[in-house]
Amino acid sequence: MEAIKFFNMSPEDNFTIKQYTKDCGLNYYRFIDTFTRHVGISPRQYIINIRMTKAKDLLMNSQYQISEVARLTGYDNPLYFSRLFKKTWGMSARDYKAHNLYK
Repeated sequence: MEAIKFFNMSPEDNFTIKQYTKDCGLNYYRFIDTFTRHVGISPRQYIINIRMTKAKDLLMNSQYQISEVARLTGYDNPLYFSRLFKKTWGMSARDYKAHNLYK
């Protein structure tokens, strides 16, 4: 699926699914329905999963501040990023970073 390639290419880019479908000449609602049926999750959740996996890697393997990791994964708001990280991984980005510093 072309959308998966696109979403994985630069997940940190600031784009919307609505803009993606418009640029590709696709019906927005049909795209979401088709994507969800084929992949098992919505396009929005798919992008969040890519971004959160990248965030986890950046926090584990770098000295970036959490606000920098947020920006590098496509989130201008570090608090929103932190909420999504905790929802995705079950612990805060700060706790995850601290836990992996001492391994």
